[in-house]
Amino acid sequence: MTSDGELEVDVDTLDSVLGKELPPLIKMDTEGAELEALAGSRSKIADGRPVLAITVYHRQDDLWLVPLLIDSITPGYRFFLRSHAEACWDTSCCVVPADRVLL
Repeated sequence: MTSDGELEVDVDTLDSVLGKELPPLIKMDTEGAELEALAGSRSKIADGRPVLAITVYHRQDDLWLVPLLIDSITPGYRFFLRSHAEACWDTSCCVVPADRVLL
């Protein structure tokens, strides 16, 4: 931590860190960096088609930009919004490959 209270944190992408592993689920609450984190997970999403749970309440436009980005990476997902608290705080976009949706 610097003297002015700034904190530096090293980050890396899931595509880089996970190597050849393909996770069955990716859950993200990156405090407003969801689009960047998804972009860094592009290969894992396209190749493994995991279930995704991505928060969409940190930035107003995440409500539509997160689903649009996921669909641009790989189409064929079904999208669901789930709020875990009152007044839409803690809202997540739950994303499931269409062939794995049980209705």
